[in-house]
Amino acid sequence: MKFTIKSGKNSNNWPKSGSDNKRATSHNLEIDDWVLLRNKPTSSTEDKICGKFLPLYSGPYVVIAKPHPNTYQLANPVIKEVRGVFNMSNLKLYHKGSTDSKEQ
Repeated sequence: MKFTIKSGKNSNNWPKSGSDNKRATSHNLEIDDWVLLRNKPTSSTEDKICGKFLPLYSGPYVVIAKPHPNTYQLANPVIKEVRGVFNMSNLKLYHKGSTDSKEQ
């Protein structure tokens, strides 16, 4: 792969422009959407827990409020207990799978 340096306005951004298109866009969540919450796993030699093998996300949780443009209040969907208010960067949209069970 060979790059040529261009002179002009966009010469500083030429390698970056391709990667900008691949970046994920943020989703606007609505009330009653289901999301997963990002965990912050840490290792502990005392408890012999390796953070590498802990789950990255917990949930699913349901969005019950939107206090600010980029934050959402979550609750456990089963017992309706409030989990807290979290930034969009720590949330991932949860896609519900089909509940049809195939009998064989």
